[in-house]
Amino acid sequence: MIERERNGEAIDRAALTALVRMLSTLQLYDTLFQPPFLEASRRYYVATGDRFQAEVRRLAMHDNGRCWKSSTT
Repeated sequence: MIERERNGEAIDRAALTALVRMLSTLQLYDTLFQPPFLEASRRYYVATGDRFQAEVRRLAMHDNGRCWKSSTT
């Protein structure tokens, strides 16, 4: 559900909140939910950062090429 929201889909936040509260009340949040959630979050943000870095490199190379052409004409 969280991954779907991160990818731009609408989710039922009330249901997510209720689930997190239930896990917390049952004292399962720290052991059952949090470790895989943190690992999934780490993977998501590493992948997102990698995509952004690749895009910045691509744009920088494109702009560098444009600057080179402008300086030689």
